[in-house]
Amino acid sequence: MSAVLWRITLLCVLLQATHVLSEYFDNEHAQRCREENKVEISDLEGVFDENDIVVRSDSRLHALMLCMYQRQNLIKDGKYVRDAVIKHIAERPTPIDVAEKVFDKCRTEDEEVTGEIAINLRNCLIKEIGEYFASVKGSESNDTRNH
Repeated sequence: MSAVLWRITLLCVLLQATHVLSEYFDNEHAQRCREENKVEISDLEGVFDENDIVVRSDSRLHALMLCMYQRQNLIKDGKYVRDAVIKHIAERPTPIDVAEKVFDKCRTEDEEVTGEIAINLRNCLIKEIGEYFASVKGSESNDTRNH
């Protein structure tokens, strides 16, 4: 690959990563939490992989994510607010029954929610929902071939 093409490709990847970061961490809740925890958008580069899984975290990210989830009323008094989390998942869009199943599979039982636990839940939800949609897509392509 030529040096120019390689640089253009790298620039596109960086722009996409910046877009994902700004989309996730630049809403009202995230901005307040970033200010409270003294976290800049540039500090968050490399946090997500290509599948939106958190792959790099530290105590500052833990505090930021916990703050964001508390401000979104997904966590209250150290516990997940089940109905709020399921509604949040279903807005992505995921069928409500799937949202309930993946939340129940991924959440920790009776443990106070910390930033690290919240990140682990988020990663688990993304993986499980991805697997659900992959299985739906697979069964749809099988149905198409059978007709």
